[in-house]
Amino acid sequence: MPIKINLLADQIAAEELRRKDPVKRAILVSVLLVILILFYSLMLQLKMAVARSEVGRYENRLNAVEETSKQVKADRLLENDIERKIEALDRYSSNRFLWGSTLDSLQRTMVPNIRLTEILADQKYTQMESKKFLTTNVTVSIARPAKRFGLFQVPVNEAVVMTAISNQLKQIVKKYPFTTNQIEYSTKIALSATNAAGTEFTAKVEFTLPLVARENISLQIMGRDYAPGPGALDDFTRKIASHPYFREWLREGEGGGINTLERPPQARVDPGELGEARPFVPFTIECVFRDRVVANE
Repeated sequence: MPIKINLLADQIAAEELRRKDPVKRAILVSVLLVILILFYSLMLQLKMAVARSEVGRYENRLNAVEETSKQVKADRLLENDIERKIEALDRYSSNRFLWGSTLDSLQRTMVPNIRLTEILADQKYTQMESKKFLTTNVTVSIARPAKRFGLFQVPVNEAVVMTAISNQLKQIVKKYPFTTNQIEYSTKIALSATNAAGTEFTAKVEFTLPLVARENISLQIMGRDYAPGPGALDDFTRKIASHPYFREWLREGEGGGINTLERPPQARVDPGELGEARPFVPFTIECVFRDRVVANE
């Protein structure tokens, strides 16, 4: 049987070892990884470009919405201002002082032997500047709520703090000087301090009075008392003071808001239209109405 001898076996084995060299395999794998990374990077770049385009589109839409919202806010502010002025006009029309009602009520208070000769009405407004009515500090203590089986505590919500402060203010405004104040005020609350544990909060509270005008009204009544004896003028002033309209509007206190400015002791003589002399006592009385505060709206 013939024997086959491969004289190139060594060369073939060496070539096979070169093909199976791990360095070449590592280089090939590295090249493949680099290609994959470059491909992935390219895909990321494409996605980023698409995302930037979409972000730009949304930003343009947002800018358009913001412009529209600015106009809507401006319209809303204008609407609120108009509504506030309409409400102020309604309040003024329903609460303004009417001289017609005053004169109508005055003619219903006449008594015999009293004749009015002149009526002077005076209505003035004094402007009162806006000023701080009261400034005070309010301190509240609030326990921090526990979370996760009581092991951790979360910060106190600011809304909870403001609610607690508002509850304390409800008690403050029930005391002096709020009990004597007749002007509507505005309240400004600002947190000024918090302790290290975050459980005690101090707020600075300012009460401010708006720009208002004080209304001063008075009515001078001049006339003649033709009564043969004293007492007619007193009856006239008492009837004015007891009339429902004047009882509501005249200033409270001594005299019921009615002051006698002139009442000489000596009578004078009125020749009369037919030449019949009649003695009379001239008088001047003043009706002082309650001061009112009118908001500058």
